[in-house]
Amino acid sequence: MSSFEAFEIFEKQIGTSFQNKDLMAQALTHKSYAFENLQGQGYNERLEFLGDAVLNLALAQELMVVFPQDEEGALSKKRASLVNETVFAEQAKVLNLGDFLRLGKGEIASGGLLRPRILASTYEAVVGAYFLEFGYEKTCELIRTHFGPRVQAISQRSNFEKDFKSRLQEFVQGQYKVTPDYLVISEAGPPHARVFVSEVTIGERKWIGEGSSKKISEQAAAESALAEFEKTQTVEVQPEKK
Repeated sequence: MSSFEAFEIFEKQIGTSFQNKDLMAQALTHKSYAFENLQGQGYNERLEFLGDAVLNLALAQELMVVFPQDEEGALSKKRASLVNETVFAEQAKVLNLGDFLRLGKGEIASGGLLRPRILASTYEAVVGAYFLEFGYEKTCELIRTHFGPRVQAISQRSNFEKDFKSRLQEFVQGQYKVTPDYLVISEAGPPHARVFVSEVTIGERKWIGEGSSKKISEQAAAESALAEFEKTQTVEVQPEKK
């Protein structure tokens, strides 16, 4: 299949037609392909940068509409559960972007078409290209179509704010590709007033929480970890040594 034929199929996939075919081609071109075939020109990182900004703005606007009573902090937490690599990569898979992405031979050989980072970046680039081609309002419509079910799922989670374990897992999987591990490290007190202390480990980092049950202590540990991530946005996580 030629690139032109692939792009035509892609247009049908997203339900529209680009007038600027070069823009669409750029959105679907990874730099590895560009450096192998295009003298390093016309790859999608600039569009990725733009698409990330558009997604952040459009989803912030949508969340304000859907959750009119939420304050800034609550809205930021909900947006963080949507604007991350894991979610963007999943959306790329829904659109079968891997079928249209132009990758270099080395990236293909190393499994690049399956890498969440590459898929997520391609989705951001497509959104950036869509914005340049059709403008903000139509791009918002596209994003609402893609994210509607996820926003609806958040609205149905009455305990979203206090479900620290789920929020922490979404965050660290999206940012660091690791999963939090929980362990009860102590249990003390009489039967009617037990105190559990749990530890959550992310890479080589650990946080502690305590409560009157295992579940509560794990939520407390997750809350502590999440608070540090959300406060600094620069927590360094190294893979746990085997």
